[in-house]
Amino acid sequence: MKRKVFYLTPFPPTRSGIADYAVCYKQAIEDYTDWHLEVVAQKESIVGNSISDILSIYHQVKQWQVDGAFNNVAIVHAEIGYTQYREFYTLFWIQRLLPSLPYCITVHDPPLVIAPALYYLSFGLKARAIRYACRTLDYTFLGKGLISSILSRASCTFVLSDIGAKALNQLVGQNTNIQTLPHINYRSPLSRQRRLQTINEESINILFMGFWHKTKGIELLLQTIKNVILNTQQKVKLLMAGGLLQNNQNQKYVQSILNIIKHSPVRSAIEVLGYVQPNAVDATFDRSDIFVLPYTQSPGYSSSGVLMRAMNAGLAIVATDFAPINEDIRHLETGLLVTPNDVNALEKALIRLINEPELRLKLGVQAQECACKEHSQERVAEIASNIYTSISL
Repeated sequence: MKRKVFYLTPFPPTRSGIADYAVCYKQAIEDYTDWHLEVVAQKESIVGNSISDILSIYHQVKQWQVDGAFNNVAIVHAEIGYTQYREFYTLFWIQRLLPSLPYCITVHDPPLVIAPALYYLSFGLKARAIRYACRTLDYTFLGKGLISSILSRASCTFVLSDIGAKALNQLVGQNTNIQTLPHINYRSPLSRQRRLQTINEESINILFMGFWHKTKGIELLLQTIKNVILNTQQKVKLLMAGGLLQNNQNQKYVQSILNIIKHSPVRSAIEVLGYVQPNAVDATFDRSDIFVLPYTQSPGYSSSGVLMRAMNAGLAIVATDFAPINEDIRHLETGLLVTPNDVNALEKALIRLINEPELRLKLGVQAQECACKEHSQERVAEIASNIYTSISL
């Protein structure tokens, strides 16, 4: 009989990087270990961004107790990120109501936990100044104290990068059990032969994928691609996948990017794919040759899940030289790293890969090998299972 983990996480149909990660992580654990991750069904209307929501979560946890939902549960595991208010406060109440039940956490990004509860003061999304003022509370001793109170009591806290583990240690102290867990690969790798075939294609497809945000370097990429197309003889196309967040909070920004594309002199060489359905993600990588990740600031504690997909697919990768991205993308080994906010550096790197198919192939194959060796589902499952076993005894 499989041992049960009470798994607190966003999960499809929710669209987020953590939800995508949770699907693959759950599959790996259940395929390669004797643990079962039971995804907890929570009301979509309760997101944890108000005091009333936080109280509703408390009553929900109390009801779970009455219904016997925690019977035969060995441990609780929560996926926590920047906007995972519901998961954080669910874990908060579980810890208060069932203090003897061990729990572990995967911290993707430091969460905001005070500001969401006070968002009702902002009187809607338009009152941005008030919302940003609320957010500053999460960086005071109050916010850090609340986060530390949960993390410090965790039997284990996973972080998906070395730099993230060091940063979290500084936040909660050296006595906390913080472990680096490799980011997980999302699919079986393509064969080397497929990558060999792509070097003879007439057109080079450069892929950007992810939710569109001002920190992703999209404006920089659009300026760069114009220069690339004007300075190379090769036919090049930019594939823009992603776009709107599920809650449409970035709608204004997405529209501004679409307007830039609409008026670009190389508009015909830019294909806007929009949100790519899960069953079409692999095909999108299959039609691509180069993956670009031009972030203008560090993504946080975890490397990019979409970057892991690109490595698994054997694409040649150009990425900004930020930690933790540079833990997996090593310059001229598993990709090319460029200086942040540098159009010329990004342009040179892309043109180099366009003009040097052998280098493109070499970097793609080595990235794929890195993903298979260092981020295999078997390896991640083994590390996590050993931790589960040790903390559930």
